[in-house]
Amino acid sequence: MKIKLITLLLLFSLVFSVCPLSAFAADYTPYAMQVVVNKGDTVSALCRARGLDYEAVQTAILILNGYAKAASLNAIRPGQTLYLPKTAEDAKKIVDLHATEGPANAIQYTVKRGDTIFSICTALRLNYSACKDEIKKLNNWASDKDLSKIYVGQKIYFPMTTNSSAQSTTLPISSASTPATTVPATQSSVRPASDKLEYYIVTHKMAAGETVNRVCDDLGAKYSPKVSSIVKALNNLTNLSSVQAGKEYYFPSTSPYNATFALYSHTIVSGDTTSKLCTAYGVQYGKVQDILERLNPNFKLTSIPIGKTIYLIGPATAAATSSAPAPAATTTPVSADGYNGTYQDNVSQRATLVITGNAQLSNITVHWADSAMKSVDWTFQGTFNASGLLQYTNCTKTTTEYNAAGGGIRTTNYQNGTGYLYYVNGVLYWYDNQENAANNCYFVKVK
Repeated sequence: MKIKLITLLLLFSLVFSVCPLSAFAADYTPYAMQVVVNKGDTVSALCRARGLDYEAVQTAILILNGYAKAASLNAIRPGQTLYLPKTAEDAKKIVDLHATEGPANAIQYTVKRGDTIFSICTALRLNYSACKDEIKKLNNWASDKDLSKIYVGQKIYFPMTTNSSAQSTTLPISSASTPATTVPATQSSVRPASDKLEYYIVTHKMAAGETVNRVCDDLGAKYSPKVSSIVKALNNLTNLSSVQAGKEYYFPSTSPYNATFALYSHTIVSGDTTSKLCTAYGVQYGKVQDILERLNPNFKLTSIPIGKTIYLIGPATAAATSSAPAPAATTTPVSADGYNGTYQDNVSQRATLVITGNAQLSNITVHWADSAMKSVDWTFQGTFNASGLLQYTNCTKTTTEYNAAGGGIRTTNYQNGTGYLYYVNGVLYWYDNQENAANNCYFVKVK
């Protein structure tokens, strides 16, 4: 019965993934062990504690964790799961296996019509700019040109995760080539409730052969004269033909994934000033005046007529950034029963979240189909606070790793995770304090 259940879970993972994915070709499980990183840990110390010579097994560690460079091992963080070889002999087997059967902890993707490396990265929740070098290494590609030469039916390896630090919430001053100035949101900021979120704004490094309209379409901001004007204003460009490969630019996106800030529209009412509106969004007018003038070329910002609609910029929501708290001012209160239901992650479409219960106690489960060979589950109970946030303190995380025969090994990673769920503009966000597992995710109700 247990084997049948695990087999069903495996089939569910395969069906649930909307992308043509498969696990890595080689099975490294017999030669590897999992460790959870604690505060102050280093990879060399973790190896030493287990009788491993760090220098001798370093290549195997890179392979197991999908890292392209040894420098990445210096950026491990508390709560992270790290794979190490069990013994020095196992490290040699891992290196040999990698040479003959393919990378470990990599995702194999079969290219379909209309795919680009950028659009695939977006579907896999990967930051294209941060991981494109890893993609080249995994596929033995020599240059960026190989990234644009993919074809239907081709099998490509992608890293499981982006090995880079999360982007901070920043606002541009003059152009994408100018270092951005950090403009944090203030806890007291209250944006006008009638304002409309137009787009999230993300940074993207242009690859050889990419076009602005294709990048916009991939990000869900269908290319149009309106979108074209926004791109020009964001990057202080007069002509989009001047966009160069290898440089980073700001683009509008319909997803909060990797958003650095957001673009809103506001209709002027009596008493409004641009300075007051910026304060409401927690940004300093003097630091964003240039970009607001470019976004609103038909108006003088010091005297905008009542009834006219302008663009404003402000921080993205908490789920789109690495550590910003959920602002109560932007949380739309809903009844406890309104939370109940089944939700799907609208970024990757590989996670489901189910809420049942009442105002006194809600039961939440999250199932993430990491790959055909691995799934992760979180279970917890929460209660609502005065602001309508569904808070919890007892989250249990469990990882299940499957083998080719349909069996699996279940590991409890922790049992005391904390965080909360909340609504913003009709979308459910999950903010996880334990390990930021839900960063860049947002959920929509399916039933």
